[in-house]
Formats: sequence, C-alpha cells, structure tokens
Amino acid sequence: MSERKANLVTGSSHGIGAATVIAFAKDGYDVGINYNKTPEGAQSVAEECRRYGVDAQIYQCDVGRRDQCERMLNAFIQHFGRIDVLVNNAGGALKMPKGGFVDMPMDYWDEQIALNLNSAAYCSQLAARCMIEKGIHGKIINISSISQYRAAENRAHYCTSKGAIGMLTRCMALELAPRGVTVNSVIPG
Repeated sequence: MSERKANLVTGSSHGIGAATVIAFAKDGYDVGINYNKTPEGAQSVAEECRRYGVDAQIYQCDVGRRDQCERMLNAFIQHFGRIDVLVNNAGGALKMPKGGFVDMPMDYWDEQIALNLNSAAYCSQLAARCMIEKGIHGKIINISSISQYRAAENRAHYCTSKGAIGMLTRCMALELAPRGVTVNSVIPG
C-alpha cells in the first residue's frame, strides 16, 4: 500500500478518461483504470501511467451494474487503502433506434440511464463512504456534457441522463461539502 494519493477514473481506456487518468499519474497519483470492453486500451493507458513511477491498476467493470461497481471500488480501496479522487467519466450516447423517442424500446432507455447516470451514483456513494470513513478530503468529479442544457432530436435518452448528472452533482456537493468531500462537474462542449 502506497502513501501516495489514489485516483480512479471510470471509462479510462480511451478518450477523455485516458487523458484524465494519465494527467493524474503525471501529478504523482496512483491510478485505477476502468474499462468495460477494451482491455487493450486499458493496458496501454496503464503502461503510460507507470512511466511516471506510479502504481496503475486495471479494473474491468460494467459501471451500469451496481454489483460490478461495488466489486471494482472494493478492489480499488483494498489495493490502495484509500480513494482521494473519483472521476465518473464512463458514459456515452448509444445509437438511438430508428423512430426516436416514441418508438424507443424502454430497455434501451434503461441501458442509457444506467450507463450515464446510475454509474455515477453507484461509484460516488461507495467512494464518498470511504473518504468520509478515512477522513479524506476527497474529490468527486462527474464528466457531463453540454447536452445537459440542450435538447436534441433523437437524443432524449442522452440529454436526460446528462441533465440528471448536473442535478446529482449539485445535490451531492451540497450534502458532502460539510463532510469534507468536494463534488464538481466538468462539461465538455
């Protein structure tokens, strides 16, 4: 177990998540790299992070599933002994079925809400509990989207989930700040 701070970024095998976890490694954080379907990407990101002399662990997890989030967070905390920063980056807009909202299968809706919203709630609750229990003045960062403010045709699933991330962030910030945990959102355009 290291004395360095530890950071976990969901959805970090490519894109914004990979860049984020590498930036934390450059700053000296031990890091957790989460992926769902691209182990090669996660391995490549881990190798890059290790070049900065930090411990980089890989966690396969479908963050839309609560049981898998629990397994991932428990393994991360067991390995590093702490969590200082959680970045909820995993998410995306699965291709909308033809016909838009009216014809959209509700299973599709459920998948998108699980991926873009529930995942942040699951991981944040577990991370916040650890931070509070260990007296860590931690940070939780939710990656959202400009879509939380803008409606778009055939994107009700995505815009709704990102709008909800905005409100989740505000509610968590209000509740967790007095307990030493800062919660913010980053909204790429």
